[in-house]
Amino acid sequence: MTGTRMENNRQVPRFPERWDPAWIGRRRQLEVKRLGYCGESDPTHRPSLPWPYRLFKIGLKLSGLYRRGHRNFQQIRLTRIEHSIGEWPPYLDGYRILQISDLHADLDPCFLDPLCRVLADIEADITVLTGDFWEGSNSEFSTALAAMERLLNTLPLSRHGRFGVLGNHDPAALGARLEEMGIRMLINESVTIEADGAAFALAGIDDAYYFRLHDINSAASTIPDGLPRILLSHSPQVAAEAEAAGFQLMLSGHTHGGQVCLPGGYSLVRMEVVPGPLFKGRWRHGSLKGYTTTGAGACHVPVRFNCPAEVVLHTMRSPA
Repeated sequence: MTGTRMENNRQVPRFPERWDPAWIGRRRQLEVKRLGYCGESDPTHRPSLPWPYRLFKIGLKLSGLYRRGHRNFQQIRLTRIEHSIGEWPPYLDGYRILQISDLHADLDPCFLDPLCRVLADIEADITVLTGDFWEGSNSEFSTALAAMERLLNTLPLSRHGRFGVLGNHDPAALGARLEEMGIRMLINESVTIEADGAAFALAGIDDAYYFRLHDINSAASTIPDGLPRILLSHSPQVAAEAEAAGFQLMLSGHTHGGQVCLPGGYSLVRMEVVPGPLFKGRWRHGSLKGYTTTGAGACHVPVRFNCPAEVVLHTMRSPA
């Protein structure tokens, strides 16, 4: 059940009943502390653009590079990847998973038209969205939700639905609203997807990078034995935990591939908690295979250099 109610003269959402109340309470506490976010309609507590990014944006404009970076930001490509995992059923050979990540949909509306053009003709069996729907700098998330509504109206329906996880920019209330819009938000839980006489498990966890309320073991606990396991995690930093829990494939985002890179793709931004091999593109951690997308949008400043934005169509292959 979703919707809103009043609390201390503020609107707060009615969260889906399956969401753990203890998780909701802790998440909301951390959102006040870390995002400055106090409710669904709270314009007085909005995070502003951090000053290093303000200086970066000013520097780009003074150097004449901003327009080039902004054009790059609007050039979104479709990346096609194939994965073969040992337990993938032959009946689902060729199964297509569309991954969209890191939209930061309120940052700059300019990317919506090219993004919708890319998405309009993609045929997929399931769509997954791996977090950071909201940028949050000087905007309420209703702006991001309006962009999401347009995007979802453009996106062809996937026969097995749309699923998502929260990112480090996303309050739980936004997740509740996305559920109302038809995206099943997986909060430390899993679902079984049945198709063509076969099945696999799709699990999702809360943000592990910023809020650290992820629980992979809880997400895996209800998966029947023998099912192939795919995990959605906003940040790829949990690869070791995912492998230990028996997942065969993990799809992530968060890093933007660096967003601003030197020629050749070397990122000027690194994250200590995300090991280099997991930072961008296809990777492997023991028995776990994974992909970290560069994302469809941009963070804080709507520019990209030597790091194209992407949506990813993953095609699953059963072993030969």
